[in-house]
Amino acid sequence: MKRIFLLLTGLLLHLSVFAQKPVLDEQAVMNWPQLAVNSDANISSDGHYIAYVVTSRAKGNVLHLKAVNGSDEKIFPGVFSGDFMGNGRYFICRKADSLLLVDLKNHRENVLVTALDNFQVPLAEESPWVAWITKDGHATAQNLLTSIRYSFTGEAGTTEILYSRTGKALVIAVREAGVEKIHWLDLSTGKDHLIWEGLEAKRFVFNQQENELAFIGHTDQLEGKAIYFYHIGMDKSAVMADSTISGMQAGYHFADDEDMEYSPGGSKLFFRIIPPADKNKPDLEKANVTIWNYADNFMPFEQPGNPSYRRYLAVINRGQQRVIQLENETEDPSASRLDIGSDDRYLLVATPTHWLDAAWRKGKAGELYLINTDDSSKVKIAQSSYMVQADFSPGGNYLLYRDIVKENWLCFDIKTAQLRSLGAPLDKRDACGDWKHEWLINDRAVLFCRGGDIFQIDPRKDELPVNLTANYAQQHQLAFAIAKNTSCERDSHVPGVFFAVSQNSAPINPAQPLLLAALDKTNQQNGFFQLKLDGHPEQPEKLIMSDNAYYDVPSPEGYFENVGEFPKILYKAATAQTYLLARSTVNEANLVITKDFRHFESITGLHPSKTVNWLTSELIHYPTPDGRPGEGVLYKPENFDPGKHYPVIVYFYRGLSNELNCYPKADFGNGNINVPWMVSRGYLVFCPDIHYRLAGIGDDIVNYIAAAARMLKGLSYVDTAHIGVQGHSWGCIQGSVLMTKTREFAAALMANGNADDISYYLFANGIFSRNAIGIQQAQSLWENKASWLANDAVLNADHITTPILMVSSPVDDPGLRLGMVEWFTAMHRLGKPSWMLDYETAGHSLGDLNDQLDFTHRIDQFFDHYLKGAAAPKWMVEGLPAYKKQIDDGFELEPAGVNPKPLEIIPSDPNYTDVN
Repeated sequence: MKRIFLLLTGLLLHLSVFAQKPVLDEQAVMNWPQLAVNSDANISSDGHYIAYVVTSRAKGNVLHLKAVNGSDEKIFPGVFSGDFMGNGRYFICRKADSLLLVDLKNHRENVLVTALDNFQVPLAEESPWVAWITKDGHATAQNLLTSIRYSFTGEAGTTEILYSRTGKALVIAVREAGVEKIHWLDLSTGKDHLIWEGLEAKRFVFNQQENELAFIGHTDQLEGKAIYFYHIGMDKSAVMADSTISGMQAGYHFADDEDMEYSPGGSKLFFRIIPPADKNKPDLEKANVTIWNYADNFMPFEQPGNPSYRRYLAVINRGQQRVIQLENETEDPSASRLDIGSDDRYLLVATPTHWLDAAWRKGKAGELYLINTDDSSKVKIAQSSYMVQADFSPGGNYLLYRDIVKENWLCFDIKTAQLRSLGAPLDKRDACGDWKHEWLINDRAVLFCRGGDIFQIDPRKDELPVNLTANYAQQHQLAFAIAKNTSCERDSHVPGVFFAVSQNSAPINPAQPLLLAALDKTNQQNGFFQLKLDGHPEQPEKLIMSDNAYYDVPSPEGYFENVGEFPKILYKAATAQTYLLARSTVNEANLVITKDFRHFESITGLHPSKTVNWLTSELIHYPTPDGRPGEGVLYKPENFDPGKHYPVIVYFYRGLSNELNCYPKADFGNGNINVPWMVSRGYLVFCPDIHYRLAGIGDDIVNYIAAAARMLKGLSYVDTAHIGVQGHSWGCIQGSVLMTKTREFAAALMANGNADDISYYLFANGIFSRNAIGIQQAQSLWENKASWLANDAVLNADHITTPILMVSSPVDDPGLRLGMVEWFTAMHRLGKPSWMLDYETAGHSLGDLNDQLDFTHRIDQFFDHYLKGAAAPKWMVEGLPAYKKQIDDGFELEPAGVNPKPLEIIPSDPNYTDVN
């Protein structure tokens, strides 16, 4: 009996402590440690050490250097990045103004230099060389293994250092007594070679073979600037091109404010040239008039300015003494898509057009060309250049691109000049596959993710498409994605060992199994499969699926990370069978290591959610009026009591249910509500998915969001009279329409969207009109006028009965800003309860801490009033005169019973009935 009494006492004590956990407040958010699950992590080449960053608002960045096996760990406050070197022997990082070297073998720390300006290490981790510049302009290169050191005297603010791609060579440019000197260090031999002296040198670039350097220099021996080059074996640099070279128009000069680039094979150098200044001056006696022409590709305010301020792409073929200009004054270089084929011969260029006009004005979509860089001749690929993606195959045999208007993928055979549609299964809209494709070696095939499965497509179309995963994804309601090694740039040349990994467009070797990330659409489990690439359909082998988030898998719903952050990192040790990735639940996000993607070992242990009243997540399925299934994530407070009645906020964007197992960041609101903040304060938050059809987007929004509200009202623990809603950006665009079509919600927060789609469509600089409500099928205002009119929140504002808190900024997208002002003006003129928080410098989201704190407090007061019955603040009832901005915040509460009331200046539409 005594034992039972003690157990009961302990249990009650545990429950008491559990119930007393504090809410998430400002102090907790400021000190909240957050693991950067998508960046700032690395693993040594031997797999023995990892480096990662933990950040918080109060402490900033803290870098952790930790042994994978063992207890060795070093912590560096204020450090946000570092690099492993010497095959895992060293770790180097900047700490304040010092360069710190950690010898991981001997467990020693050493300060290499103080008064540091910047430093660089080669991309190849095996290299032992490090170079740095001090604040006085002096440069040093040192071999960490041999202690060989080269020092160069320079002047502050003028010294440059640049490694070749893998670190075979290092260039150091220093200025001394008005003379610029360029040194080439051969890091394999340690020899220093002075290759150039002159007045000024800029825009250094190595070829990919690492045996040649080009730069723009100025000497007293030539008039104007010239392009110089140095090739291994030469005594000094030589002129590659100056203003007198053949093909260079009179008065043109080299743009030393833009980077140059070698072609992949090194046979060509691309750069930009500047035309002479326009000497024509405006005649003040003539009318100051701008001509707007219906046939223009660009509106007058979008047209490029004076040609003297423009730059045109040009190329030098290394075997010829001639410049070939690839662009001219009739084109807008800033609108061109440039991609150099791996055979050095072709360049992809899209003629300029405004992308929005290209969507609506079919005859003004621009043209897609291949330019032969040998002679500047053009081959037209397609009439329409309005696309999302276009690139060459790794072998340079094909040009692959997707035409958004026609909704298909096309492949241009460069050798035969044939354009082929890749056809089914690619000729349909599928966000899961629209962006994802990877080539096999030798350009033999390209892999696409479609409908969740992996397809192999023959670019020659000699063979039929092959569903490599044998419909496994569709049969099991999964979505697959090709997992990619996200190693930092300096490790990007290291191939995967365990699986064929796509990395910086490197082709996939089919002799290796392919690692697939997977998402189960029925329960949002995430994990990994592997697939043999033998060209035949085969069920992939499951490695792990669990209630975690490991690796992001795109889906047709177009998921966005608005609540939690889906891990995207996958780092492989260069010479070991060890992988570093992030794993999360709704309670935590930590780094793990694995060797086989079946078994994982946690390497970090961050659990800040244990200190506050955190949250739980639950996947909810519900019916919708049109019969399509609805789903979403319901977040409840950790101390949830099913006997209580909770107010709810419905937060939506597009798809959010895949974040079920993601770790939501504890933070202040930034235009979006912060889900942990609201849930910790006693709200439930429901995040439903919206599935779109090609037409009737406005109906889709009501179908899913209003149905979600009705579903929530059927839950015993929901306060049915107090359900709010929130949308930001695209969520606000949809939410503005929702407000005109339903009365399910007691309050609404709508931020940084657009409520007047007709106005935005006619606003020439609008960026979202292509996705306007009701016209995803690309029907213009005049082709589907009824849909546009029915889904315009400004024109239908008289239908709105929900109090709305709006958020905007004068420096947001001009079209979005205009729409929010129009919407508030409509509500104001109708006398309907509405407010707009206008943050002067915020842009599309709130980034300033003061703005975030202000926003968070105001939405607390707004929702607390309408959803919890709390007293209203002065800023909502009496308003706040503009002259009191930054003087009086208006946060004080009004007496009980003093509430905002509708003015009903213009009566609501008496014929309006709720669509529900």
